[in-house]
Amino acid sequence: MTVVGLCLTHDFAWAVSNFPWLDLVLGLGVVSLLVAIGLGRADRLAGTLGWRPLASVGAFSYSMYLVHAQLLQVFWQTVVDPLSLDRPAQLVLGWALGVPLIIAASYGFSLLAERPFVRRETRMKARMRAGMKPMGGSLDPDPISR
Repeated sequence: MTVVGLCLTHDFAWAVSNFPWLDLVLGLGVVSLLVAIGLGRADRLAGTLGWRPLASVGAFSYSMYLVHAQLLQVFWQTVVDPLSLDRPAQLVLGWALGVPLIIAASYGFSLLAERPFVRRETRMKARMRAGMKPMGGSLDPDPISR
């Protein structure tokens, strides 16, 4: 909350010039919250983070991590920049239109590129637990010595 308060009471140039310190304070705050959750001292926050719609984002968060920067760049170059908006309007447009589009595109990327491999790994582990040889070859690191 300290970082948010500072950013609301100061101008954009101040926030940019003090970014390393703001980043440090915000990072320490997030680490503190994670430790509190881990120690069982923030049950309300843990419950909020476990909320089904929010937790479902975790299913494709790696895909979002992989593609968000490229999608942000495309959104900026094709939508925001051609409109020549001032900074506050750019921010509103990014949050209102850019974020939902990027989340949707990341989910699509997850369905196409990540999920098929996760499913294959799950099937392979199930076959190994059942004592069957996994499809596609052996997982033995040294099959020649046998």
